[in-house]
Amino acid sequence: MLNFKLNQNISDDDILQMEVSSPHALKNLIADRLAQKQGTGKFINLIFNDAKFFVRAFQFKDTPVRQAHDLIQYESVELVGMPMEEVAFDYQVLEASAKTVNGVLMCMDKNLLEQYFTVADEAGLAILSISGYPLVSMNAFFQQKGLDRENKHLCILDFSKEEKLYITVFDGRQCALIRILPFHNIRQIMAEIIQSFRSVCAQSSNKKFDQIYVCGNVLDGPHAGIKEHLERAFDTPIEFIGDMDMTAVASSQKKLFTMNLAKNYSLSLPSRRILLAGANIVLAAALLLSCVLGLRILIRGVGIGKAAAAFSQEQYKQARGLKQQVDSKNAKK
Repeated sequence: MLNFKLNQNISDDDILQMEVSSPHALKNLIADRLAQKQGTGKFINLIFNDAKFFVRAFQFKDTPVRQAHDLIQYESVELVGMPMEEVAFDYQVLEASAKTVNGVLMCMDKNLLEQYFTVADEAGLAILSISGYPLVSMNAFFQQKGLDRENKHLCILDFSKEEKLYITVFDGRQCALIRILPFHNIRQIMAEIIQSFRSVCAQSSNKKFDQIYVCGNVLDGPHAGIKEHLERAFDTPIEFIGDMDMTAVASSQKKLFTMNLAKNYSLSLPSRRILLAGANIVLAAALLLSCVLGLRILIRGVGIGKAAAAFSQEQYKQARGLKQQVDSKNAKK
């Protein structure tokens, strides 16, 4: 399996985009696609909507960029609740200065991540990229709106999922908040939105939003009535933009978030096992060869020792004297 960055000749028709919540869901989705003969692609871009997949905004004060990696890794370990070597994570720094490092991280259990690769491998498919729904939806949003975040305090409320609300807040070039909330009812979700806004504004020099964008269907269904509640609650311009085109952003090179949990898996799991087995065979062969050569050297050394022991010191002196006489006669000639 080759990483997408190494496969510039892969066309959009070769790539399937799948939103999944578990390895089992991926297996079923692949089976459905194959049964319906939808697409001929052999590559997948996965969008995780998994409860065990975490996305967070981070901000470290008085921290050099070179030290941010370790802090992000520690935060990922805390979110996943697994030992460091069992956590897969990736991150992106959005803004760094002498005082602050700001960006976004995503992380999950490495064993769970590899289960997705196993499912894809068994189906003969290669995973090119893995990201989270909040990140892909923001890429689609900014591509669709063509916005400049510079010096703007923006909030995006994504109601595209019936059971969840995704809140993302940008304070200039920084990402101030990414929050995923379960949606039970309008009253509950409005209280959560107001609390999130208060928390963000308390930590920012901008105490008011320049614009609120609402994505998804809020006119009917479970979200009916949200529009009126939002307009009454906030004295801020609100724009309702409906559903976003998530497929258009899949092959776009202009993405706000470029993180990819698949980037360290340039080979499939079976391929890596084969390479590991091959490396072990080569190592064993090299060790065997070194043993054979060492044994030959030892045998030769023993032979030389025996040859030397076959002559006495007196015989050696006599042979040396004869050689000197021969050399002397040759020199006179």
